[in-house]
Amino acid sequence: MSKNKLSDSVVDKLSFNGNKNMFAAYKEKLKAHLKAMSDALVVTELQAKRRRPVARYEDALVQEPVLEEPGPGASVEDQEYYALQVAFANNQQSHIK
Repeated sequence: MSKNKLSDSVVDKLSFNGNKNMFAAYKEKLKAHLKAMSDALVVTELQAKRRRPVARYEDALVQEPVLEEPGPGASVEDQEYYALQVAFANNQQSHIK
């Protein structure tokens, strides 16, 4: 979701005001927003009859996403899917900013 698509109230709620006492609340709001984005992406992918994404946006806040590599006998489709998931996981940091 680009910033211009977000309402001002959502941007205000997700913007950290610099008050260190409020950081925990801000972090929880951000994680909830990223979880909602991940859930929406899963729905979009499943509705388009594609596979469920392996990594979630909020994963990057907790740990590096762990992606299972396809084995040596994997189909071309599985290898392409893995490459797409790696690209998605690497691209997550830009969505969090």
